[in-house]
Amino acid sequence: MTDSDSTGQSDGAGWRQTALPLLPEEWSPEQIVGHLRLHHGDDPRTQITHEAIHRTIHTTR
Repeated sequence: MTDSDSTGQSDGAGWRQTALPLLPEEWSPEQIVGHLRLHHGDDPRTQITHEAIHRTIHTTR
């Protein structure tokens, strides 16, 4: 059983590895979700909503 992070996603490492480098490049959470779906759609570790990314951004600042 995997641990659940604050976004309700299991582990969270999959999407974070891809998404975090895109944030300084000013990608929006919606763009990041689209990128994840396009390039990693079959990987359940990268499935996240733009709302969850927004929550993560605003709770870690």
